[in-house]
Amino acid sequence: MRHFRPLKPNFRPFILLLACIGLLTSGCIDKSLFNTYPHYYLSVESNNIEPEIARLEKNSADDPDSAAAAESFYYLSLLYSHHKKSQPDYKKALQNLESYIRLNPEAEKKSDVQYLLSLFREIDTLRSKNHALKAKNNALKKHSIRLKSDTSALKGEKEQLTAENQNLQDMIEQLKLLDIQLEERRKSVTIQ
Repeated sequence: MRHFRPLKPNFRPFILLLACIGLLTSGCIDKSLFNTYPHYYLSVESNNIEPEIARLEKNSADDPDSAAAAESFYYLSLLYSHHKKSQPDYKKALQNLESYIRLNPEAEKKSDVQYLLSLFREIDTLRSKNHALKAKNNALKKHSIRLKSDTSALKGEKEQLTAENQNLQDMIEQLKLLDIQLEERRKSVTIQ
């Protein structure tokens, strides 16, 4: 009887093949794959926000109609509205979120996207109202300044008229005294 001898597995070609596949596919993976999930963007530090915005804008500008650009638009909306950003830009956040929805219409059904969209739209509406109120307030301030100027001019005119009125009253008093003196002289001349 012949003894069964197990085959020695020759793993070298298999390992070499896996290594080649690994090397070839590693160049295709986006380097930021491991840090581009939404929670990363919610916890990013303030000094990393602007560079990340620039990187994502470059990615979305390279191929603005791709799925990667859609994701970039979503993350840009998170970064533009980030609470650690010195000046959050909710208008740009809304524009990027709308671009994301345009490229990925199914995303509009997600609750987090609906939530962000409604928040950004409300913020945009409130900012528009705020700007309108500021403009109205500035117009009222200018009107108030004009009214104050008119009031001071009217006060000056009133003081002038009051002085003229006092002069006229003094003249009337002098004329009355003169009339009385003339009447007394006439009486004294007629008596004699």
